[in-house]
Amino acid sequence: MTDRATLLKHTSMHKGLTNYVGQNNCFLNVIIQSLWHLDSFRVLITSSDHTALHSVHDTCLLCELKEIFTYYEYGEEKTLAPDNVRVALNVLSSQTDRFRLGAMADATETLDTILASMHADQ
Repeated sequence: MTDRATLLKHTSMHKGLTNYVGQNNCFLNVIIQSLWHLDSFRVLITSSDHTALHSVHDTCLLCELKEIFTYYEYGEEKTLAPDNVRVALNVLSSQTDRFRLGAMADATETLDTILASMHADQ
């Protein structure tokens, strides 16, 4: 019998993330796609409900990851836009200017920021 995590991996294998000219999202896309394919991470993000810890109107990196993972699982689109995750990274790092919209950034720093955000949320 196939478990849910394996089934999800196969149903979303052919979805991509947009990276239009000037967006420079390649660093982010590789991290989002890598994290999606880590079963335990995907299950943790999609099953967590930490919204009580912040205002509904706050930009939340983990909420945006949960949303794009939901689109991976249930969306009909073959290509997904990581724009909201990018905006959340930008807002989270606004004091350092590390993830400026349209600017190139580092995939390792992106992963570090996501993991630090998860740690801070606990």
